[in-house]
Amino acid sequence: MTKKRLSDLLRQEAQKSLEDEKPVEQVTPEAAKQPTTTNRRKAPQTKSAAASKTTQSAVVASDPASADTKQQQDSLIAELKEAIATLQTSLNTAQQTEGALRQEITDLEAALQQQRELVQVLKADLKQADQNRAELEETKHLIVTLSDNNLKLKQELDTLKQSTTAIAPANSVHLELRRILEHPVQKEQPSPSFTDAEIGWVD
Repeated sequence: MTKKRLSDLLRQEAQKSLEDEKPVEQVTPEAAKQPTTTNRRKAPQTKSAAASKTTQSAVVASDPASADTKQQQDSLIAELKEAIATLQTSLNTAQQTEGALRQEITDLEAALQQQRELVQVLKADLKQADQNRAELEETKHLIVTLSDNNLKLKQELDTLKQSTTAIAPANSVHLELRRILEHPVQKEQPSPSFTDAEIGWVD
């Protein structure tokens, strides 16, 4: 928008400059011819006065155009300076925005790297948790198996105790019989021998 306005102003300035130059060129020849056609017989002083008058009138005629041109130039310069200042401000703002965006990108890259590292740590923790869960299940299964085995052994031990208690009286009887059988038998006493005399009285 500013560039278009500047182009328009420059174009208008060029057109006005051309328009201001034309009247000066037209007035100057007429003023220069007038003394030669009407007062050829006048003295050189009259020609000099006429030329001076023509020059002054040309200067007077050109002064307003010069003033307008200078004013327009000053206005154009002021607008150019303002446009340059605006562009400089926009450039500074853009540079600041670029710096902020670069810093934000750096921060985001650092945060992304931290997230990646955290994901790696979480994956390692998850893997370790799976291993611990598998070991726990294996240990639980082993405990159940040992409990079943202990229960079976206890039942077998109770059965063995019961059978041992039932066999104990029979063993006692067997031991007693064995003791009796192993007791030494008393030797028979020799029968007394009688004499014939003792036998005779019986008769």
